[in-house]
Amino acid sequence: FRAIFLTTATTVLGLAPIIADKSTQAQFLIPMAISVSFGLLAATLVILILLPALLMIANRIKVYSIYLWNGEKPLPRMVEPAVEGRISSPLIYAIGGLLMIGAFAVLVVILMKVSGLLV
Repeated sequence: FRAIFLTTATTVLGLAPIIADKSTQAQFLIPMAISVSFGLLAATLVILILLPALLMIANRIKVYSIYLWNGEKPLPRMVEPAVEGRISSPLIYAIGGLLMIGAFAVLVVILMKVSGLLV
């Protein structure tokens, strides 16, 4: 968290003087600085908030997929690839992955409708 936050903060604060500059010589740099700084802020929010939430949802999908398939509910840490002795079933991971891709596609469509990019 600290490394991502500090990198974003220093870059955005470093671009702030260019964004606030009123001289005619800097007018062509201002749109670039705005794009980079707000794009970096948006990406940081996605990485620090949306990605962990999606990973938790994926974990729950894996747990409930295994529960529906085998009839026994494993601990959430047992379906994670980094844990030794995990439950490994390619079909379960494929179903969880497809559900995550579908959920992300629905989220993108909703965001595009809200922003007016999709009519």
